[in-house]
Amino acid sequence: MEFSPQHLVVCTIAVFAFLCILFAVHYTRHHGSNDLFEPHFRKVGDGVVIMEFYGFGATGENRIKRFKRVYFEGKVVSYEGLNYTIDSVSAATGSTGKIVCVLKKL
Repeated sequence: MEFSPQHLVVCTIAVFAFLCILFAVHYTRHHGSNDLFEPHFRKVGDGVVIMEFYGFGATGENRIKRFKRVYFEGKVVSYEGLNYTIDSVSAATGSTGKIVCVLKKL
């Protein structure tokens, strides 16, 4: 059976599409949602919780400004059934792409 150039193109596109789907599935399983406002919590002391957001990068100034309009100092956030207020918001610089909010228990 001979393969024409059209068969080669179709097979190449099919393999490429399959690899893209595999990459997308792998990425979402290992990195979770890429949602801007999905927090990751970490307890650091009595009544103090760190709330972190990832995926901003060094070029994400507009995203950081939009973030600070939603999560501002003084806003009340619930975590594990308790209410906390945002004490400070800091954007990491460089390639870390992380925003950190320090929460204090009300």
